[in-house]
Amino acid sequence: MISAAVIFLDTRQGQEGETLAVHPLHWLGGLTLLERAILTAERAGARTCYVVGVLHPEIMFRPSFTPRCRVVCVRDVHDRSLTLQTKGAVLAFSVDVIFSVTLAQALAERLTHASAPSVYVPGFPLTVVHASLLTPRPWNRWHAAKQNSGALAFPPDGYFVKRLGPGVITAEVERALLASLSNPQDGVLDRYLNRPLSRWLTQRLAPLPLRANHITLLSITVGFAASLLFAAGGYTVPLLGTFVLQAAAVLDCCDGELARLRLEESSLGHWLDIVGDTLVHIAVFVGIAWGVAASEHGRLPLVAGAVLVAGVLPSFVLVTYAERADVARKASRLWEGRTVARMLAVLTGRDFSALILFFALLSALRWFLWGAALGAHVFWLTLLWLLWRVRRKAVTW
Repeated sequence: MISAAVIFLDTRQGQEGETLAVHPLHWLGGLTLLERAILTAERAGARTCYVVGVLHPEIMFRPSFTPRCRVVCVRDVHDRSLTLQTKGAVLAFSVDVIFSVTLAQALAERLTHASAPSVYVPGFPLTVVHASLLTPRPWNRWHAAKQNSGALAFPPDGYFVKRLGPGVITAEVERALLASLSNPQDGVLDRYLNRPLSRWLTQRLAPLPLRANHITLLSITVGFAASLLFAAGGYTVPLLGTFVLQAAAVLDCCDGELARLRLEESSLGHWLDIVGDTLVHIAVFVGIAWGVAASEHGRLPLVAGAVLVAGVLPSFVLVTYAERADVARKASRLWEGRTVARMLAVLTGRDFSALILFFALLSALRWFLWGAALGAHVFWLTLLWLLWRVRRKAVTW
């Protein structure tokens, strides 16, 4: 398990003033490389980060940057006096290496199960070593850890890792990083429409002083605007509402991408996203019911809308419970658990907006309303039955 990290800076310049390495304060995806390195190490489990090679002027962090781990700056790369205050594994890497937290954790896990002094990624200054291997050496000899006899190479197949350099285009690395942060629960519409649009937008939002939660609130606002368009009734205005709803779906993709890109995921953001999605769904369904009732001059669509909302609420409660209890993963050996996972993926996806567009084009939103009302109750009753079966089989949470 990783308990500390050593981050090596390199701000060298050639005799003619040309840059030999990317500066630690170079921006990538809304963070400086140094900030990204510290946050990545922190997410991987490091409680202390040693930043080695701090040159004059001192590397300064933005006031808004507040890492949870302790940051220790080591100016002299030849210093032998500082001892790592840890007994666990140490993540050591160069600040210009961009990699996923899962890769760091995979390296640490491999080190735990292998009788090797260190595990490193071939071709990259990225390694996980035992603290005792770094302590006796000057800080600038850190790379010797992966050259020790018995060091184990770990090919990073399936993990994201890139290294910036003077000739590397930052925008291309950002696009590759965003592509690696996709949500495994994305539906068909997300993969082929929402994600291509949201990644383009997220890359442009990243340098701005906006947090992911701000984008979530904007997505909720746009979703409510779509519900008002549905409530207007008729044909053209509700059809316009479907495109506004699709814009809200793209923004809903952006908030998660921005949070993962900047390593600022939080429980507040997760709950805001879930609650916001539910409120938007309810508002859209109520808007559709109101608009259909106004167009048909009858109250029956309002009844359908009420039945639909009555099905959404228990669905929200059960889905929230299933996610918090991690039912899909812990019960994955059961067919009930695998079915729960598929149901959660369907509900958290955004493909339903395509159905609304389809029925709006046919001027048949009333049929969508009744179908969704029936489907919502079938969904939560089925989910409740599956969760009951899982508990009955005594799966430990």
